[in-house]
Amino acid sequence: MHSMSTLGPADLTPLISPGIRRIGFAEDPAQFTVANLLVHGWGLRRENAECTDPPTGDFASWSQSINTLSVAEREALPRDDDQVSVHTPWREQIYYMWNHVFFDVGNWVTANYGTGRFEPPGIEVFEVRFPASVVHDGQNGTGNGDGNGDGVAEKNLSRSGILPAASQVWPESETLLAAAYLAPGISLRVETLDPGQSEDEETFHPGDFTHGDRYTVWYVKKGLQLRIFVEGGWEEERVGGLAAVMVWGSMSGERIVYEESEEDDEEEGAPAT
Repeated sequence: MHSMSTLGPADLTPLISPGIRRIGFAEDPAQFTVANLLVHGWGLRRENAECTDPPTGDFASWSQSINTLSVAEREALPRDDDQVSVHTPWREQIYYMWNHVFFDVGNWVTANYGTGRFEPPGIEVFEVRFPASVVHDGQNGTGNGDGNGDGVAEKNLSRSGILPAASQVWPESETLLAAAYLAPGISLRVETLDPGQSEDEETFHPGDFTHGDRYTVWYVKKGLQLRIFVEGGWEEERVGGLAAVMVWGSMSGERIVYEESEEDDEEEGAPAT
């Protein structure tokens, strides 16, 4: 079972062209189970991570081995000392398995709203790094600035008051987006600019990626610019370190068009009785 809610700027007629939508799948047992394993598994240490067949490799055997573990036992599994590398054999498996989640979510969106289709395998990733210090009034500050200083040009600041840690726009297609990894203690604030909107104009804040909401996928309108900000406290030594890994997939497959049948046409043209 899926649910959809509006997050971003959109003209709601037609619904085929939204800004951002959040698709929830926490009530779908199969997708919830897979996503739970993916979210939990990214940071774990794998002794047997050398795999050459992502669809059925180490992830399949690992997931079967922990199915009988309690929540507490899963939380006690050893974590990888390396929490900064985006690409490892094990993490490549994690990213690949997001194809299953995106495929199911994409099919639901396509069937209900006539969008483009996600065609697996089509998962790509991008990283979000802890931003460098922002200069405010000649002083260095880390994390969330107040945006009131003169050290950074105001046109480069958003309403969150800091420089974006990442910026993404997909000009060719609609896109599905999710957080594969979020560093402890942080969230990602997302602000958007519509196609053609000036960088100097006020951005829109549709929502955040947080630890409390990991079982959703975002649908992003074609051409919408996303500006991503890291929020939460962190030490200076973490600047440049890995704050998040995002997985995304293009919905560039052919739209499904539902054509009216001849019977429907006859009914519409029938005289009232």
